[in-house]
Amino acid sequence: MGDTCAARCTFPNGKPIVVVTVYISVNQNVTDIMEYISKTLLAYTECGSKLLGKPYLVLPLILGGDFNIDTDKDDEGLILVQFLKSELNFDFVSGKGMGTTCLSVWEAFRRFLESVLVKASGILKSDGMIELFGIKVS
Repeated sequence: MGDTCAARCTFPNGKPIVVVTVYISVNQNVTDIMEYISKTLLAYTECGSKLLGKPYLVLPLILGGDFNIDTDKDDEGLILVQFLKSELNFDFVSGKGMGTTCLSVWEAFRRFLESVLVKASGILKSDGMIELFGIKVS
């Protein structure tokens, strides 16, 4: 289905942030992608946060990577964006970049980070992609 990598970081002002990168394999349907993301980010949902007894629901979070869905053209892309907004309170931030063999869809989402600019991009490294994020606090 895909891969994820997550890190909890701290801004210079002491505010925590969770940064999650994701790669979704090609030819996945949106229902499976939403289930995968739900399981991966369960701790950061209302239910998961309550279950764990931790305030993870209110942590600022960036989710970005290659979802292999075109949010500009595909109905499935719109469904994914709406799901991330309604279930995890993510705002859509950015879109396309160059992939390994053709145009790939790099997306970035943020929550509770109105003053943070997030830019997602990818660079080719041998036969795999490396995801890069620039984060600017204003």
